[in-house]
Amino acid sequence: MKICELKDGKELVIRKATREDACNIIDYTKTVFGETTYLTRTPEEFLVSVEEEEQLIEETNKKNNCIFLVAEWDHKVIISMRYKEKVRG
Repeated sequence: MKICELKDGKELVIRKATREDACNIIDYTKTVFGETTYLTRTPEEFLVSVEEEEQLIEETNKKNNCIFLVAEWDHKVIISMRYKEKVRG
């Protein structure tokens, strides 16, 4: 976990996602999809269930070459990111 103090004195927390973040990640993603018409989906087309998101978080974080991160500001998820290292072979 990394805590960054912002200019306004509030804290931005960057940490590994957990199952408990699934609902907030879905809400955040739907918000992002609703902010522009230039993305591949609309909020209504994003049909991931809480259970599916929980499973994705767990499976991602179990792998050695992947990580699922969230950033929280004021106790609200404002960024989510999945990273997978490409294995060259």
